[in-house]
Amino acid sequence: MESKKGRKVKKRKDLFVELDDYDFRRRFRLTKEGVVELTLLIHEKLEIKSTLNNALSAVEQVLIALRFYAVASMQFEVSQPTVSRVVLRVSEAIASLLPDYIYLPVNKEECQEKCFDISGFPSVIGALDCTFVRIVSPGGKDSERFRCRKNYFALNAQTIVNSDLVIRNVVARWPGITHDSTIFTNSAACLTLQTNSSFRNYHLLGDSRLDKYLLTPFVASKISCRS
Repeated sequence: MESKKGRKVKKRKDLFVELDDYDFRRRFRLTKEGVVELTLLIHEKLEIKSTLNNALSAVEQVLIALRFYAVASMQFEVSQPTVSRVVLRVSEAIASLLPDYIYLPVNKEECQEKCFDISGFPSVIGALDCTFVRIVSPGGKDSERFRCRKNYFALNAQTIVNSDLVIRNVVARWPGITHDSTIFTNSAACLTLQTNSSFRNYHLLGDSRLDKYLLTPFVASKISCRS
């Protein structure tokens, strides 16, 4: 393939053709159908108007970002600066979909019935927990705030899921030193449970603290009794 100036441009591989379904999902953590669906949702934000320099298509940008998410590697057929720009662009495009897909359940009655079948807790509409997401030290005088109790730099990210393991809420902005309870207390989900009357009789399951809208799971143990 040659450009108008005669410069040879290497044709990129079509990974949808070269990889079978198993290897494709193993490499990108999504199925081919999933990648196509995601690309359709965000392609308008990824389109590059210029035809110069063998511009990346929307689906190629999505694949680069997904591979980076999977292995945190910059080793691609394009330059590292390009990968950095693509990952930022795709990440922002995906994040823009959040209001349409990530929100506390609307069908609360159905959610609490499914949760009760699984856990035996009444009126529960989801489960909450936090996890450490490793990051490179941000440097500066506040960098130690990101060192978590496991002694590495991280964000402490909170996620709420329903009985089908569908993510209903995400908070990923607190440094690793932050306690789970602090994250929940300052979250929009906590405010909703406190102030929205439609959630008055519903709860979450979580181990960060115990109050009327956040129940703490318990482990059943044998209790010996004397007659």
